[in-house]
Amino acid sequence: MATLTRLDIPVEGMHCAGCASRIEKKLQSLPGVEEASVNFATRRASVFYDSSNTGPAPIVEAVNTIGFSALIQEFTFSILGMHCASCVKRIEDSVLGIPGVLQASVNLASGKAFVRTVSDAVSPSDLMHAIVRAGPYQVLEAPPSEAEEAPAEKREREDLAALRGKVIANIALAAVIMLVSMLHMSIMKASDLPLESINFLLFALATPVQLWGGWQFYKTSFQVLKGGGTDMNVLIAMGTSAAYFYSVVVTFAPQFFPGATGEAYFDTAAVIIALVLLGRYLEAGARGRTSEAIRKLSHLRPKSATVLREGKEEEIPQEKVQPGDLVVVRPGERIPVDGLVREGQSAVDE
Repeated sequence: MATLTRLDIPVEGMHCAGCASRIEKKLQSLPGVEEASVNFATRRASVFYDSSNTGPAPIVEAVNTIGFSALIQEFTFSILGMHCASCVKRIEDSVLGIPGVLQASVNLASGKAFVRTVSDAVSPSDLMHAIVRAGPYQVLEAPPSEAEEAPAEKREREDLAALRGKVIANIALAAVIMLVSMLHMSIMKASDLPLESINFLLFALATPVQLWGGWQFYKTSFQVLKGGGTDMNVLIAMGTSAAYFYSVVVTFAPQFFPGATGEAYFDTAAVIIALVLLGRYLEAGARGRTSEAIRKLSHLRPKSATVLREGKEEEIPQEKVQPGDLVVVRPGERIPVDGLVREGQSAVDE
């Protein structure tokens, strides 16, 4: 038996009980909708649907196509901690799994998530919890304003500096581990050290790389696996753990592998972690430069527009300009919206 999901939709444009009846009939005709009722007094439609056959978006669209307006809300979130396209997909899937969410779009470069929902169906905290459940992300309800961007940029720089220090330390340790691993036979002959002693030295060098440098992979893997998914972090954690913990057993309890040569693979785990961290650092730097460019472009957008309505000029917020408005652009001003030139001429810096 299918599990039904309930969706309550505020509806504008109803004038009588006949309007409510029209909406009910339209909704009941949709595939996957088991029950639909519209209350004219409260201006709300209640729909029970099978989420495996339909979703909120077709239901809202059905209301709009017959001349009414299903009220929707829009939210924008700033997200920290994303580093690849897999993060984007995981967050979008987690948010879209909430009943009432119509659209979820995540931009990796700007670190922003745009979400459209049925009005009053989902709270901002529900959306934020869904984002956090998808992985080790930090989320703010609204994008930083111009006044708040300086602290955000400072935090990004601090995170990048911390990652740079971790990369340098781990690459240095991995290089020493590789050198010792390649020269272990020469070291043993020159110092009469047994192989076990070399393994103890490699263990001491590799453990900080595995547990400190690789901690973020373990943390992210736990979050991803808890959410029922997998990603590159899980692969890195599994691969490096196999090499590291096998080497630990060979070093401290070689009797468990009586046929083994006693050689450890600490170098394999350390080099993988160091190189992936280096890749993360380069990626974070490139993403930071891209975000900065996007922020600078957004600052160029005018905050207001002058429109001509009923023969009078009126200054309104840029986002409230409607299709069909006649916008007045004076010499030296930036063009606030896309449109067609109806009168006048000038030169524009594209």
